[in-house]
Amino acid sequence: GDLSKSVLPLRISALGDNQMPPLARNTIDPAAVAVVTAWINSLPKVETTRGLRGEYFAGMDLTNLKLTRTDLTVNFDWGQGSPYPAIGQDSFSVRWTGEIEPAFSETYTFYTTSDDGIRLWIDGRLIIDNWTDHAPTENVGTIDLAAGRKANVRLEYFENGGGALV
Repeated sequence: GDLSKSVLPLRISALGDNQMPPLARNTIDPAAVAVVTAWINSLPKVETTRGLRGEYFAGMDLTNLKLTRTDLTVNFDWGQGSPYPAIGQDSFSVRWTGEIEPAFSETYTFYTTSDDGIRLWIDGRLIIDNWTDHAPTENVGTIDLAAGRKANVRLEYFENGGGALV
């Protein structure tokens, strides 16, 4: 068939009946600009959320999600209790994710204290890995980070039995 008769999308720069009138090409409507500007300025300001996204699971293996919230810090001692009513006092887990932005280009040292298992990834690199049942234990990991370059953080924790702290 004749391709010139096929249905193609029309372009603004097309000739003939579909050509944009010359005066409309460069005309700015100040009233429309004012309306759009006012609307943009009325939008809520975007604020940076501080903290880490915490996903709380009823399973020890990061399964059976029960709660998602933002935690300003990870500094919990639940003792013999639970982080959330829908989660039992034993056999639960938590995954925190977010970003950090280093102020300096240097080697950073991260410390965790947990009862029980803990894993920490910084920028996709596993730097702490003690995914075992244990009494309160401090673990240490280091990584080189660049100033001003955001790095992803993922901290995973599980509680098996007894005391629960991270």
